[in-house]
Amino acid sequence: MNAPPGKLGLAMTMVESGEFAVVHAVRPASPLKEQIRKGDRVVAVDGEDTSTYTHDQLVKLILDKQGAPRVISVRRL
Repeated sequence: MNAPPGKLGLAMTMVESGEFAVVHAVRPASPLKEQIRKGDRVVAVDGEDTSTYTHDQLVKLILDKQGAPRVISVRRL
C-alpha cells in the first residue's frame, strides 16, 4: 500500500513470541485507516524486507522514511 509522507498513525508492538512486530493500533486520523488493521504484520518498507525486524528497528525505519512517500507491504495474520 502507498503511504504518504509524514506520520502514519500506527502503533506497533511485538508478538508474544518476540519474533516480529505487528500493528497494535490504527489511529482514527491515520491516512492508512482503510487499508491496514490491527494485527497486520509489516513485512517490507520500500522493498526492504522487515519480516525479522524488532519493534524498535521497524519503527525507526518507518520514521526515518517519513519525509517521502513510502510503500508499506503487510501480511494479514
